[in-house]
Amino acid sequence: MDILDEIQEEVKKEKLLNFFQNYGKYLVAAILACFIFTILYFWWCNYKSNLLLEDSSEYNDAINSKEQIRISKLEKIKQKNSVYGDLAKLQLAAYYYDDKDFNKSIHNYELIYKSNSSSEIYRDYAKLMAIKIRVHTGKISLDDGIKLYEDFYKDSKYFKNIAVLGESILLLNKGNYNSKSHKINEILTDNEAPNLLLYLAKIINKRLS
Repeated sequence: MDILDEIQEEVKKEKLLNFFQNYGKYLVAAILACFIFTILYFWWCNYKSNLLLEDSSEYNDAINSKEQIRISKLEKIKQKNSVYGDLAKLQLAAYYYDDKDFNKSIHNYELIYKSNSSSEIYRDYAKLMAIKIRVHTGKISLDDGIKLYEDFYKDSKYFKNIAVLGESILLLNKGNYNSKSHKINEILTDNEAPNLLLYLAKIINKRLS
């Protein structure tokens, strides 16, 4: 190694030493922060997993309880911000509908479709059911129901065809035999549409024609 190489090597060592002297504490802090973040991340994943297992156990216990106890337990579980909280709301909404307590049924559906943390398919289902109940119980007019169904299949990802059928049935109930949902033809030409849905669409289309 000649003198030039030795000088370059010493310069490199000095630069490295200066770097650690100036920035070493920041580097150590960054490494420590990454280490702490990793630990917290795995702790959080484990914590969430344990919470889901706990929620699952509570939900199954509620479902297998006697009716009045079941309702009380589901009311408690629905406060949870998890999939089991949403399942509890859906169960309660269905129960209250069967019990003809339509306001409580709608309220539980609203809790789901107004929540950004709920699954999109749950939100769409809950919104569609809330529309159905409002129409079925006369809480809104046929015209308002038609508008809500139309807005639903324009904005939602799931259950569009069911909303189209709902709109078409309301048009039929209004006596608008010369009118039809402009979307119903999409059901009739959809090769992947379920047979029952296709059958209902054909009946409605025939009556509205």
